[in-house]
Amino acid sequence: MREGRYKPLPYVAERYQWDGRSEYTQWWFFDGEFESGHRVMTIMMPRMFGAVEDDDNGPDPGITLAVVEPGPVAHRSHAYYPGEFSADESGMRMSFGEDFASFEDGRYRVRALQGNLGFDLEYRPLLPPWPPFPGRAGFMARPLLWTLAPEKYFHYASMVPRGAVEGRLSLPGGEVAVSGVGYHEQGRTDARFQGLFSYWYWNRFFLGDWTFIFPVAQAPRRAMNATMRALLVYRGEECMADIFDVTGLLLRHRVLEYQEHTPSGRRLPKRAHFEARWRGTDLHVEMELGQEIEAFRFQAFGETSALQPVWAQHVMRVGASGRVAGERVDLQGEGVFESMLTGSE
Repeated sequence: MREGRYKPLPYVAERYQWDGRSEYTQWWFFDGEFESGHRVMTIMMPRMFGAVEDDDNGPDPGITLAVVEPGPVAHRSHAYYPGEFSADESGMRMSFGEDFASFEDGRYRVRALQGNLGFDLEYRPLLPPWPPFPGRAGFMARPLLWTLAPEKYFHYASMVPRGAVEGRLSLPGGEVAVSGVGYHEQGRTDARFQGLFSYWYWNRFFLGDWTFIFPVAQAPRRAMNATMRALLVYRGEECMADIFDVTGLLLRHRVLEYQEHTPSGRRLPKRAHFEARWRGTDLHVEMELGQEIEAFRFQAFGETSALQPVWAQHVMRVGASGRVAGERVDLQGEGVFESMLTGSE
């Protein structure tokens, strides 16, 4: 266990503001799954490189959102328009017109509404923030040292690894009151994703009172194809495992089958295996992709080639078995699998 990693840090506005670098990107991601069978996700980007270029102010921000009805039927929306950000030691707010995400009194609220599609939700954190990389405690770590780009930064954390979520969904057929569980992360970087990694897989699932999060990322060839893996496991509010590994001795993964993704023309993992062996932990996770929630291309700043980064989120069927910190695990259910493919070799 890495000591001191959960010390809260104040939300200082200049940590989040665009700093004049043309490749600056920032994102706030929320998703949720509800007792009604609905799912949601949104990516809010106060700065998204390549969306709309502005020599004075940088690229304009954007919102991508999806609401999935039981059945399942997915509704999606993309929008790009100017936003504002403000923060102090007590809270922060990012707004896009009437849409916003805010943090105040220990809770997040997110409102994303495009026409008759969107949601207004409150996230109450059930677990402390988790930066998966080693470094200073809290959000502003300096990870990805294996990319050999020390002049760049990549600040990232799961701000709400698991939260209780409630509110209302807006759908073409009307409004729905919902309650369930959800996830929230934040990140920012002044590096192109192609320079940071070739792929980034992010797995998250809640099974009963168990929470599992395990990212896998591979750096590009010029950074020696180094692979990063991390694992966070909670049972209720007890942290059972918190592992970061670049050796492949503690954490391993294998993609067993790929699928061609349309329209990006990329291959996404269809079936994958993840395992962990560490201090009483012998965990095996089997994953198979199911329904696609959302997928879109990130346009690298100033580029329009086919090698633009692609991000996708899928619901996956998952099974976890073995032991975690000596505790027997045998779980089946659904989770979330995210893929970021940069096109970098």
